[in-house]
This record gives sequence, structure tokens and C-alpha cells, in this order.
Amino acid sequence: MKLCAIDFEYNRPANPDMGLMAVSICVEGDKPFSTWLYNDEAAKKQLKYWLLDKKDHYTFVAHNVVAEASCFIALGLEPRDFQWLDTYLEYKQLANHNNDYRYGRYVDKSAFGTTIRTSRPLFHRTEIIELDELFGDDRERAMAKAKAHNGDSTVLNQTLENAILNFLPEVEYDPNTKRDARHLILERKTDYSDEEKAQILDYANDDTTYLIPLINKMLQCEMERTRWDFKKTLKAAQWRARYGCHVAKYTMKGIPPHLERLANLEANAEAVLNEAKVQFNQECYPIFTYKKTPDGWKMAKSTKKTNDMIQYLIDSQNLIWKKTKKGDYSTSTEEGGPLQQYEDIHPWLKKFVRVRNLEAVLKGYKQPDLTRHPLERDAVFRDYVGDDGRLRPWYGPYGTQTGRNAPGAKAFVFAQAAVMRALVNPPKGRAIFECDFGSQEAYIAPILSGDKALLDAYVSGDPYLAFAIATGAAPKDATKTSHKDIRTLYKSTVLGLQYGMGAAKLAIKLTADTGKKVTTEMARELINQHKEVYPRYYEWKEELWEQYRHDKRPLILRDGWYLDVDQLSRLSVLNFPVQGTGSSMMRVCIDLLYERGIELICPIHDSMVVECDEQDIDRVEKIVQECMLESSLKILGVDGMRVGDAEVVRHGEYWETEKNLYDLPKFKKYFESALKIDPNEKILNLLNKFIDN
Repeated sequence: MKLCAIDFEYNRPANPDMGLMAVSICVEGDKPFSTWLYNDEAAKKQLKYWLLDKKDHYTFVAHNVVAEASCFIALGLEPRDFQWLDTYLEYKQLANHNNDYRYGRYVDKSAFGTTIRTSRPLFHRTEIIELDELFGDDRERAMAKAKAHNGDSTVLNQTLENAILNFLPEVEYDPNTKRDARHLILERKTDYSDEEKAQILDYANDDTTYLIPLINKMLQCEMERTRWDFKKTLKAAQWRARYGCHVAKYTMKGIPPHLERLANLEANAEAVLNEAKVQFNQECYPIFTYKKTPDGWKMAKSTKKTNDMIQYLIDSQNLIWKKTKKGDYSTSTEEGGPLQQYEDIHPWLKKFVRVRNLEAVLKGYKQPDLTRHPLERDAVFRDYVGDDGRLRPWYGPYGTQTGRNAPGAKAFVFAQAAVMRALVNPPKGRAIFECDFGSQEAYIAPILSGDKALLDAYVSGDPYLAFAIATGAAPKDATKTSHKDIRTLYKSTVLGLQYGMGAAKLAIKLTADTGKKVTTEMARELINQHKEVYPRYYEWKEELWEQYRHDKRPLILRDGWYLDVDQLSRLSVLNFPVQGTGSSMMRVCIDLLYERGIELICPIHDSMVVECDEQDIDRVEKIVQECMLESSLKILGVDGMRVGDAEVVRHGEYWETEKNLYDLPKFKKYFESALKIDPNEKILNLLNKFIDN
């Protein structure tokens, strides 16, 4: 089959029609040609029939198949009927912890212009530095030393511009020529002049020129990394691109929000946040104080009180805590930071993290600033809602090292606090349900490792209680009810070990989960018990790590996605086979769902969210469960995976889960009316209370 590069220009990705403006096509061996589509239904129809005519003759090459396949859907085409290759996803694959592709030349954009810079890795594959095990001052010293030695260590984004700079270095490429055309496209004019049309068409042609040379170079690089032949390499790349089509399908399907609840939340966002902070102060150490501003009373962090509280925790729990440049204890919620590391140690920390996360989420619940150009303002939740009232977030396919999606939390309600599920509302007569794999990782781990005892624990129906029984901590006839506390202790141990916790951190988690003091020595004993009960599992992990360190070969999943050799964290390497196998299973399941005609809303880690008619819930649930079990069999080669029952929400209902039962009753007032609550009175009363005390 011939390769055919294709690139659409569009300006309304949240809409079902994508706001199609133009398309550029470049058939292998020919020069690119472009067609104007904006407000021209005849041109769109002609393009649709041209694409259908070429369907069995061309493999279409795109940079981000999700976008281009979405444009196919906007034209009324089924993108899964076409063969695809995606330079964006292949770039993601090559850069999955291979420093040769994670770093290099990149386009740096700022208010002062666009420049090309070069970055280098902080650490090299010859250095075995398990960064995840460094924390506090040790981590900071290692990072500072590496930065001083290597300078710019920016990890590249997998943009087309960066791909051209690094895979086609012979091309004289000037990214500054792109900015004006992008601005012009997103101005969303009613009509464009002939000169403006020509500028946009030239811009589109410039991109398609490079796509075929890029995909050929990328496939060659992958053959070198995997040592596969071309046929096997091509098959894996086509599968990744096919998943891009799947993402396009559920993106264009969209999540149906309750628009009235959304409008009320937008009106009440400031009140929600203020009430959350007031409640925090009522329940916890007064970590916040308040200050008067021209816009009313605002919350402000009290550095002294923050430091005092953290110092108390450090002294009582023997913690290591990162400091800021000013010498204060860090309260950043960033990944790897102390709050993320220690949030289970004390109720105050967990509630503080919840408030900070809520604050980050609510920043997105405001009206877009339409006075500023879309390229020059921060997107908000409303920007992702189309004219048809459906929410279309960016899902970030293959965004994690294990190949799972990495959707942006700003628009993906399922990545936000569980209470935000109240915004999901199926149309009248329809229902949405979520169905998940039952302890997916607990089944994958014994299958991959060959640990029969660990498999028996899963088959028992309660792997956590099975662990407790195996150690003698619970009798053989123990149940969740009869030995609830013991089960909680052993369940938390298993879950903590899945995330690679050592004894010190596991002790913190166990203390928080059980409500009883668990020392480091007690946690270490539980870890030793797990190793004694499931020895083959630990042998397998050691073999895996030694293979990864010494063979310098990628770890490859059963659907072709792989982790390359520059991951320096032992924990991340050992998480990859189990977590990655789960992501492979998810992709196969989605393919099966579409084969069976199921209307997928989106996946959430190890669960599927589906929409159907209310009267079809039982029938559709059965099909979804069958597809989930079949995907497990295809990936693992054995039966035995369990699937949970569907969690259903109907039109007008609130989506209630175990995770939002605490918050939902308090939040309903914000979803149900634009209260326009003035928080000043509560804040003043609370402030006076603190002053009086």
C-alpha cells in the first residue's frame, strides 16, 4: 500500500464538525496539494468520496491520528475502516525512556519569540541512580549536581516541530513561520480573504511534506531498538495508530454534562473554595489566615503556622521534608513532593492536599476570557464543551510510560475530585454505566510471575484476607466481617507493596488506614511475611530488574508497546510489566467494544464508561463484561480475570460513588442553584473566633 500524508486544519475541536478549514494531502512520491473546506459543504463532500475511494489503496500518515481521525468523523467517515500510521505516537514510543529521543533540539516559545534550543539528560544509562528512593535533601543534591553539570534538561514534547528537528536534521526548518498561520486559523472569522486562505493552505502543505520521511525514519529507529523485522515493527505501529482512532471515536462521542449544574458551579466556584477552606480550618490546625483585598476577604497561607505544623510532624514522625529557596517547608502538591509522599501520615495533610487540589480544579470552572486570543489565554472547562453540549477533553493516548492515557485534569471530570461526577448526566431515556476489571493488577502479577500462591490468593476472591490467613494472622474461616481490622491491615500492606513502599513509608500508610500506630519494625515484618508467602513473585521481580540493568534491552508488552533502557527508577521498571499489561488489556477491550457496536464514553484506568438506552442496560453490560474478559484472555492467554458489576447513573440522577458520599451532600447546593454566596460573613466570624482564642 502507498503512504499518504494527511493534515487537517480546524478551529473548533470541541464541536462535532471540528470547524474544518482546510486539508493538505501528500501521496508518496508526489507533491502535496491542499483544499479549502471552511463553509464549503460541497468541498467536504468531494473530499469524503475521494478518501473513500482511496481507502483500500493508501495507508494514511498523520501527526496525531486522534485529531485527523476526528476530522474523518466530522466528514461522516469511520476512521477504523482506514489504515493509519501516527508520527506522534511513534515519537511517544521512541521517547519512552530512551534519552536519545527524550532530549535534543526543541522549539522554545515565549512572549519574546520562538527559538531553537538543545537539552541533555540529567542522568545517563551508565548511571544506576534510583531517583525514586532519594528524598528530601539527598534528592535535591542529586538533582542540583546533575543540573549544574548538564545545563538544560528539558524533556521534549512530541510535537511535529520537535520531530522534524531531531529526526530530519538535514531539513532547514524555521518554526517562526508557523505562528502567524496558527493565529489566523484560531481567529474563527466568518470569512477569510484569498490571501489569508493561501497562507493557511501553505501552512498545511508545509507539514505534510515531512510526514512520510518522518514515519520511515521512526520505524527504522524502532527496528534498531526492538530488533524486530519491518513487518512486526509496522504491525505494532499500526496497532498504536488504530488505538488513536479509538480515542478519536470516544472523544467525538463526548461526555454529556449537566449544563445547568455546570453553570451553577461556575457561578459558585469562589464560594465552594472558600467554604472548603473554612471547613478545613474548623476541622484542622489553623494553617490558613485571611486578608482583606479590594475584591473581598481572601484566604492566605500563614507561613509561620505552616512551618510550625510541619515541624511538629517531622519531630513526631521522623520525616525528611523538602524546603523552598526561602527556607520554608514546601507545601507543593507536585509529584514526588512531601505532601504527595506523606499525605497519609496525618488527617491534616490529606485534607490540606484535598483543598489544594480542589483549588486547582476550580480555577478551570470559570467563563472563557473571549477578549483574548485562544493561543494567549488559559483554557477553561467550558472551552471543551461543544455546541452540542458534549464535553470533549484531550485524552493524551500513550501519555504514561505504561501506555495508559494521560488526560488533562482541567476538562476530564473523571480525573478530578469524585464529587465532580455530579456534572455527568446522560440524555433523557439514556443511561451511563462504569464497569471495571476486578483487582486487575492482582491477577496480572501472578500470571506474569508464575507465582501459584499469589494466583490462589486471587482465585480465593479476597487476596487480602488470603494473605492474612497464609501468615496465621487470621483463621481459615475468617471473613471480611469477622476480621475486618486484620483485613484492613493486610489489604493496605498489599496495596502499599504494589506501589513499592519501603518499611518507613508503609508504616505511615498503615497507621493512617488502620487508625492504630504501626511502627517501621512492624511494617518491615509485614513486608517479610509477604516475601515468605509469595517467594516466586519476588524472585521474578529481581530477575526482571537484573535483565533490565544488564541486557540493556527494552521491556516489551504483548501488544508491542515498550519501555526503553533509560528508566533509572527500579520501582518504575518493576511496575511496568503489570501496569503496562493492564493498559494493553484496556486497548484490546476497547477494540472489541467497537467491534460489538458499544457506545464507549471513555476508559478510566481499568474501567469502561459506556452509554446506552435505559432499557438496554442489562444487555449492554453483559456485552461489555464479555469484551473485558475476552481482552484478558487475549493478552494473558489464560482465563480467570474477574469483572465487577456496573455502576449506573440515569438522566437527572447524581452519580454517587463510595468516593463522593462524603462530599456530594454538601456540594449539591452549588450544583442546584447559583447561590452567589458571600463568604465574607463566615470568614469574619471564623477570624474573630481565632482572635478570641
